[in-house]
Amino acid sequence: MKTVHVATTALMTLAVTGCGWRPPLPDAPPAVREARPEIDAEAVLRAEQVRNLAARGKDALPALVSALDDPSPFVRVAALETLARLRSDALPAFDAVMRCIESEPERAEAIRCLAALGAEGVPRLAAALAQEKLSVRTAVIEALGHLGRMAEPALEKLVQAADDPEPNLRQAAVMALGNVGVRTAEVEAVLRRRLEDADANIRFFAGDALARLEAADHPAVQALITGLESPDASRRVAAALSLSRLGPSAKPAVSELQRLLERDPEAQVRAVAARALGRIEHAAAVPPLIAALRDPELEVRNAACDALGEIGPAAREALPALRECLKPINGRDAAYRAIRKIEGDTDAVPDRQALRSP
Repeated sequence: MKTVHVATTALMTLAVTGCGWRPPLPDAPPAVREARPEIDAEAVLRAEQVRNLAARGKDALPALVSALDDPSPFVRVAALETLARLRSDALPAFDAVMRCIESEPERAEAIRCLAALGAEGVPRLAAALAQEKLSVRTAVIEALGHLGRMAEPALEKLVQAADDPEPNLRQAAVMALGNVGVRTAEVEAVLRRRLEDADANIRFFAGDALARLEAADHPAVQALITGLESPDASRRVAAALSLSRLGPSAKPAVSELQRLLERDPEAQVRAVAARALGRIEHAAAVPPLIAALRDPELEVRNAACDALGEIGPAAREALPALRECLKPINGRDAAYRAIRKIEGDTDAVPDRQALRSP
C-alpha cells in the first residue's frame, strides 16, 4: 500500500506542477505511446526535487546542469523550467541548455529557458546562429523572437536569416522580426521580399510582421487575406487581428472578413472578424454587423456592438438593433457603449443605472 501511496502522491504532484506530461488515450497511435512512456514515479519525485532547487538561486546551477543529463525527460524538463526561473543568473548554464535543443521532449522548454536569459543572453544567442545544425539555429531564432525588443542587437543576423535558403529558418526569422518590432529599411526590405516567397506560410507571416511594424502595403494585405482562408482557425484569427491593426488601409479585406463573420463555424473567428471590420471602419460592413447582433454567441454579439461603435455615426442604421440589445441583461454594456459612440450624445442614450435592472 505504501508503494501505491507514493506513486499516487507523485502523480498528484505532477498534475499540480505541470511538467508537461499527459498520459496518452488508450487508442493513441504507437508513435504517441512511444513519445509518452509509462510514468516513472521515482523520476517524478526527482523532478520535484529539482524544482525545489530554485530557492537556492545561483548556488543551484551545478546541480541543475547535472540534472540536464538525467535519463528521464521529466527531470530534464524540470531542470530547464527551474533554470528559466533563475533568468540571467542561469547564463553560465547556456551551453548545457543549448545541448537540450536537439532533444524533442526538451526543445520547447529549452527555448523558453534561453529567452528567459533576457538581454544578457542576446550576444550568446546571436553567436549561436553560426552553428551548422538547422534545428539549433531555428531554435535560437525562436528564442530571440520571444525576447521581443530586447533582441534588437541581433537584428542584423535575423535579417540575414530571413533570406536563408531553408524555409523553416526563414519562417522563424520572419516571425522573430515581427516580434522584435524594430522598423528599419533593412527589415522592411527583407519582409517585402518574403511576401513573394514560394512558401504560403512565410508570405502570411511576412504580412503579419509588416502589419505589426505599421509598414503594410497592398501585397502585405493580400498575404493576410490569404490567411483568412486558412483551414486552421488559429491562423484565421491571427490574420484578422493583423488586418485590424492596419485599420482603413485593410479595406481590400472587408468582403473576406464579412464572409468569416457570417459563416465561420468558430465563434472566436467571427468575433475577431467583427472587431477587424470595426477597426477598418468601412460602411459596407454595417449590415453584416447588424446581423451579427443576433449571433448565438455573446462573444460575437459584443464584438459586433464594439465594431459598430468604432464605425461611429456612419453606423446610425444600427441604432434600432442596438437598442434591442439593451433589453437582455447579457450584452447591455457593449450595446450601451456602441450607442453612445454612434449618437455622440449621452442624453440620447438610456440612463446607465436603468440598465442594471432586468
